[in-house]
Amino acid sequence: METKKTEPHFLTWVFMYYCVVMVNVIVYYNIIDFPKFLVRRGLHKTIIDGVAAIPHQYRIMVPYLAEFLRVLGLPFKESYVMIRATVDLLGAIIFHLYLRKWFTTKVCIIGVLLYLATIPLVYTRSYFQSIDSLNFLFFLIGYILIRERKDVFLFPLLFLAMFNRETPIMLILVYLFYRYDELSIKKLGLNLVLLFTISMGVYCGIRQFYEMNETYCPFFYFLLNLKSSLSYVYIILFFNIFLFFAWFDLKNKPKFLRRSSLMVPFFTIIHFTISIVLETRLFMPLIPIIVPLGLISFFGIENKEKELDIPPVNSCLTKHSLLWFIFLCVMFTMFFCSFCYFTYCSHYK
Repeated sequence: METKKTEPHFLTWVFMYYCVVMVNVIVYYNIIDFPKFLVRRGLHKTIIDGVAAIPHQYRIMVPYLAEFLRVLGLPFKESYVMIRATVDLLGAIIFHLYLRKWFTTKVCIIGVLLYLATIPLVYTRSYFQSIDSLNFLFFLIGYILIRERKDVFLFPLLFLAMFNRETPIMLILVYLFYRYDELSIKKLGLNLVLLFTISMGVYCGIRQFYEMNETYCPFFYFLLNLKSSLSYVYIILFFNIFLFFAWFDLKNKPKFLRRSSLMVPFFTIIHFTISIVLETRLFMPLIPIIVPLGLISFFGIENKEKELDIPPVNSCLTKHSLLWFIFLCVMFTMFFCSFCYFTYCSHYK
């Protein structure tokens, strides 16, 4: 007699994630929050006062959230603990729901636990890490909105996300790669222009509002990352075996994951050039792409709910292909050059 398969209850896996998140929060508190309290409080104060070194000064969402909690009476350390615990738990739950599109609950739990297991690695080279967990959450919600084609909600999300960190502008590439043949040229072009205008409006507006303070680090890290063997070790540890298995049989994997993976080279080039690869927290936004691609290589697509696939209205093999490629290159170059100017050139002001 065949036994009926049962799925873990909602509260079961939520409590499981809560426990793992709290373990990570306690670890962070003991190795970062407590021993580096004075340094963290000093950096927080300089950001609130508008005199922090860049780019810290331009990433204001988490410090102002913590300051709001302090006004409500919560102590400094506890305010950041609450933000970190809340954001990480929300990230785990939403990541589970995101994976549920393709997998059974049991496989989703494997994926989320693998994500939570990487979080301690991001603690190793940062004492002000909270913005990166929130950055992961913004990217994750952005992926869901793009996948479900909820374009109208993507605009306010990108507006908010840019107050936390600059990298959410890369969501525009995911949108372009996923929707380029589903929308008319006019509609797609209008949405891309609006998304890019909103992102750069916040990006440049923050930099005009605050003074161009000195940068706390160099700009160009390409040679350092290239020569650092430890950087490659950290990336392998961070993405696990999925770093390799994610790309197996890519052409037969879901459309969203297949096309969103085209953003990975752009994301990698930027961070390999202007960031320290050892700071693996910067690569958290790629987890919702690489982990499910890897899970499919092992478990296949087990969920019966199929991804909605809209018939293309534009063929990728038309005369417009070159125009869109040029547009993509121009957008990428504009962002890269603006980041270079506002981050590097101000060092010599």
